[in-house]
Amino acid sequence: MWVVRLALQRPYTIVVMARLMILLGVTSILTMPTDIFPHIDIPIVSLIWTYSSISPDEMAKRVAAITNGH
Repeated sequence: MWVVRLALQRPYTIVVMARLMILLGVTSILTMPTDIFPHIDIPIVSLIWTYSSISPDEMAKRVAAITNGH
């Protein structure tokens, strides 16, 4: 109840504090930087297969067959 008593005894102080809180809130919202696309570190795995007796087309077919589960 001390807050109610303080507000009734000092109404101008409460009004000034409320306006100050609103002003600081609006200022902080407007000046806060927004990042639409944050930096996300996605792990990447690279594989290198070397076959000397296979053509690039045949290798592509084998890799596609492995990734499809066949």
